[in-house]
Amino acid sequence: MKIFANYFIYFLSLVAISGLTSCLEDKEDLYDVVGPVATIPAFTASKATPVAGETIELTVRFYSPNVAVKELILHETVATDPKQQINSKSISGFDTNNSYVEKFSYTVPATAAGKKIVLEAAAVTTNDLTNTRTLTLTIP
Repeated sequence: MKIFANYFIYFLSLVAISGLTSCLEDKEDLYDVVGPVATIPAFTASKATPVAGETIELTVRFYSPNVAVKELILHETVATDPKQQINSKSISGFDTNNSYVEKFSYTVPATAAGKKIVLEAAAVTTNDLTNTRTLTLTIP
């Protein structure tokens, strides 16, 4: 009887394993990438606490494996002021197999002393979808 129980457990284990692996092999024919966007994995500043009037360098790393990036846009929000676009760069010759790094030169506004600045980098793809990453600077 003990041998029968062992074989039964092995049989149930094989059925469970084959049942789980078969669902991983199914391909959904209706699946399609709709609205692919770029990814910005890194957005950094050369200095985290710059002083008012200082110029720093902002570095944006981005990639997009499904659709080309056509533009990078940089926005700023000083304290509670409204967000405004301060710079943009057109991207040409984009290859979806590579990642890219672009740099912006940014001058901290003289009126930002004692405030926080939120910088936002946006990658715009050829299908006009955007993805963003933010960076907060504390101005002493």
